[in-house]
Amino acid sequence: MSKERETGGRLGSEMPRTGSAQEGEMSCPMTEQAMVNLEHAAERGMVHVESALSAQERDGESDSPSSTRSRAMWVLRSISPKLGNQPPSRRSGGCLELTGGQKLLIVMVGLPARGKSFIAHRLTNYLTWYGLDTRVFNVGAYRRMVGGKEDSEFFDHQNPENVAKREELAWTVLNKLLEWLKHSGGDVGVFDATNTTDERRRKVLEHSQAYFGDDELNVLFIESVCEDPEVLSANLEHKIARSPDFVGVPREKAMAEFKARISKYERVYRTIADDSLSYIKVMNLSSKIVCNKIHGRSQHRIVAFLMSLHVVERPVWLVRAGPVDSDPTHWSGSWHPGVVAHQLKSPNIRASGAPAR
Repeated sequence: MSKERETGGRLGSEMPRTGSAQEGEMSCPMTEQAMVNLEHAAERGMVHVESALSAQERDGESDSPSSTRSRAMWVLRSISPKLGNQPPSRRSGGCLELTGGQKLLIVMVGLPARGKSFIAHRLTNYLTWYGLDTRVFNVGAYRRMVGGKEDSEFFDHQNPENVAKREELAWTVLNKLLEWLKHSGGDVGVFDATNTTDERRRKVLEHSQAYFGDDELNVLFIESVCEDPEVLSANLEHKIARSPDFVGVPREKAMAEFKARISKYERVYRTIADDSLSYIKVMNLSSKIVCNKIHGRSQHRIVAFLMSLHVVERPVWLVRAGPVDSDPTHWSGSWHPGVVAHQLKSPNIRASGAPAR
């Protein structure tokens, strides 16, 4: 059983089933090691297996605990009603803890149309599932709420008046985020803005740490770098099609306006090069990950999650194998994994499998 499955919320849904086993009973035999892994997972999922087994034995509700099959059945019956579809709660002993009880501030970095908001929202969903109260604070959304749409000239770094307006917006949103983290019980706040200069990133770090005091806040920078023309083109198309800034604007005009905005950011953009910071660089939305000063279980989880991100659409084939003999040499011809893979005609599908039992 993989670690992902060990720490998941619905263990019952991960267990293999075959044939016509009765409800709540596993039809495939389990090794002792598999049983140990399952018990391990149950403890992480807020259910202590031995206490559940003892209760079942005491009440005479099931078979002898010496049977690994029965033990597995007890575990699943104990876990499923308690966990269901709900994410594990950190406050009730769930799966993910923040290092030293510190709050976590995630600061997004990157040019427009590089997937920052995509990463921010996907990461928020992921951390929320693991029991951490996580929220995205987007500067662009706040700008539109208080000021409406702006053309590319608003993002000109040579215009002191517009620079001051953008700075005021950014600090207002950051302060709202910090206030939520410190006074409203939040665990992880995501500051979704471009943060393209060394000066801005240093100010965000110093201001946030001063707001919280010593050793109360971890700050992690996540930079999205996109140089793949295909991925960048897809991001641009998605942005002008979905962004409230371009509602009702013809595609050609919206694309020209957005590219002009990006070019103004490119003049001042500097990638993260300060190794005193904790940061993760995501290249082309997961083709490569660069990490520096990553500490604690939660940050390592974030790295693993970002490594699994992708934006390219790809098929997922779910194939139910037909009946086969227990001897691997007696696979039913049309249902052999190699035959199935060939029939699907996909170079990305690798034949693998084991006889059903």
